[in-house]
Amino acid sequence: MKTVILSFDYEVFGRVPGNVQSSVIEPTDRILKLFSHYNKKGTFFIDLLYFVAFPDKAVNDQIKRIFYSGHEIGVHIHPHWINGEVSIFKSDIKKCFEIWYTMKDKIIPDCCPVSYRGGALMVQPFSELKPYFEQYGLIIDSSVAKGLYINSSVQHIDFRNAPSKSIYAFTDDPLTESNGTLLEIPITTYKQNIIENLGSEKNTIPKFGDGIGFGFNDIHGDKSWMQRKKIILRNFLSSYRMYTLENVIPEFSWLKLKLDPRKNICFISHPKSMDENSLYYLGYLLKNHTVTTIKNYAGTRL
Repeated sequence: MKTVILSFDYEVFGRVPGNVQSSVIEPTDRILKLFSHYNKKGTFFIDLLYFVAFPDKAVNDQIKRIFYSGHEIGVHIHPHWINGEVSIFKSDIKKCFEIWYTMKDKIIPDCCPVSYRGGALMVQPFSELKPYFEQYGLIIDSSVAKGLYINSSVQHIDFRNAPSKSIYAFTDDPLTESNGTLLEIPITTYKQNIIENLGSEKNTIPKFGDGIGFGFNDIHGDKSWMQRKKIILRNFLSSYRMYTLENVIPEFSWLKLKLDPRKNICFISHPKSMDENSLYYLGYLLKNHTVTTIKNYAGTRL
């Protein structure tokens, strides 16, 4: 039995948001029902910026249910969602935090988040975020995913040198362990082999959401044809994959988890990108493993 953190990024799609009901409300309701059945709790990183421009009572009501059912709420910010317009991660971070907390106070005023996950996992340079961690009482980041590397005009993450730990303290850089007062609880990754890349784990079941996210060309379209070809080859030969409920074949995922020698695993999933297999696998995890939240996993280190 492992200790599993089930974290969910509660958001719409980036390029074409999609229908909120089918992409957010309905899959999240089914997730919450499973958690309730097994009397377990999860962590929901909620992106509130999109709903400033497109308020939805059903979303507000669901966020209330998530919080008042005892699940953890974390801060999740995609700066490009300000006013519901995509501006490719180029917005005022200070304004983003102000809007997020204003919305939070209107919907769940009793909630005092302590955890954060960057939109598109972007927390570098952390110096741009640290003042707002201090201002709003955030003490846990869960954006790092060891081994992941993307360097483009729209997204930059470089987690190649992240510590191989399930939790560690840091001060100014979430990739550098220290005796600081902040904690990093990384998303667990594993190295995907060539057979997996060839499609042995390919899942053809339609996802719940009907929007369109950012694709390879959105991320690497600024690069030359030769550079993009090298990226594709590098990803094919040796790439890291995050533990997730998305695009899984449950039997394969059970085995992958069982063979992993690590005792603590942090999952990242998006309700919008889940499918029927995802819920089946979620039920297995809730039934057969110790499930906790990011805040509770941090435990006495808080």
